[in-house]
Amino acid sequence: MGLSVGIGGNVDISGIQGASWSGVRWDPTLPGSAMTRVGDANWQQLFQDISLVALSDTGVINAVLATYSSPTILGATDGSNGQAMTRIPKKYYREIFNTAGEMCGIDMSNYPLLGFTLHEKFSWGNGRDAVYCAAFEGSTVAGKYQSISNAVLDSSKTLAQFHGYAVARGSGYHEYDLYTHDLLQKLFYIHYADLNSQLVLPAYSEHTWVDGHEKRKTGRTLSLTTMNGYVNADAVLDADIATGWNNASRVIANRFLWIENFYGHCWKFFAGVVYDGRTGQPNTAWVTPDPTKFSSVDAEILSRYTNLNINLPASPNENYIKSFGHLFMPVALGGNSATYTCDYFWSYLDDTTRNYLHLVLSGGSLSYGGLVGVAARDSAGDLGRANAGSVSRLCYESN
Repeated sequence: MGLSVGIGGNVDISGIQGASWSGVRWDPTLPGSAMTRVGDANWQQLFQDISLVALSDTGVINAVLATYSSPTILGATDGSNGQAMTRIPKKYYREIFNTAGEMCGIDMSNYPLLGFTLHEKFSWGNGRDAVYCAAFEGSTVAGKYQSISNAVLDSSKTLAQFHGYAVARGSGYHEYDLYTHDLLQKLFYIHYADLNSQLVLPAYSEHTWVDGHEKRKTGRTLSLTTMNGYVNADAVLDADIATGWNNASRVIANRFLWIENFYGHCWKFFAGVVYDGRTGQPNTAWVTPDPTKFSSVDAEILSRYTNLNINLPASPNENYIKSFGHLFMPVALGGNSATYTCDYFWSYLDDTTRNYLHLVLSGGSLSYGGLVGVAARDSAGDLGRANAGSVSRLCYESN
């Protein structure tokens, strides 16, 4: 398998003591999901500076709620001291591709090593030292999006509505986006060294959807004493869904880096990306990491976003993802829930009845079972899509 390095920088850090990197490798032509660790064996160094904080509406850290060395959440997560947000300091990365253009490796570092690039979440505009992602799926109060525990999720809203609620929180706040998820997905694969997210971190996905009543309030993972993990259904808290589980799993919520329901439970809207399903146009992706450019208007997207000039697979309409390109974009289809990427893609990009720029969602939801996962994507709907099974979450980064 020929290899090539992509998305790399050219920075010499020869004066930095102890600078190193860690990563994973896999062969996208083989069905196995396990990855091989490469680089510094101390891959945990990539996570030791990540923390959970209470963030004010002006971006000030009011309290540190949990750290890598003290992962139990201590302090208010109900909004009384700010929004519960995971803080991620600068990360540098490189993606490795085989000669067919399929991603087969990811490396990350806390330092600007030769050949590594500062992740776009930290580099757009004037740059920033850290970014923040909501610990909890989004709820709305007084027209403002929030990340707090014990809240009812806000769903059945459009991407444009979620954008309005998020920016109303304060300058620098925005809704969940492609590049934030890309950063987290890279960290996820390096942490677990396996493409099968449901194997290493089960999600709430094995239940039927009945009028949306199975959506749980936020904060179900507060009982965990670890940074990552999952909890099972409780006989009292979940008496309303005591029956009807699709399979044996009774997982009710998971968290990764304190981010609850990182995948599963409800689909997560992506800002900063659309897939092109317009008749007569290539099935490419239009992207931006810059929240000041986010839009749900076709003309604005086509003028503000960057065309990745890729060929997203569009036939059949639904299938498992076999391999990735840059930003974990699907580039080939095939396999099943336990092979290759293990996650599903609802494309519909060549459906002539859907002649528009397509909204992109991530992760899957309650009734999707083995189809869901960190890499699962749905682009079946238009930019005005809204339904009970789709939500967003709050993010923050300085402008």
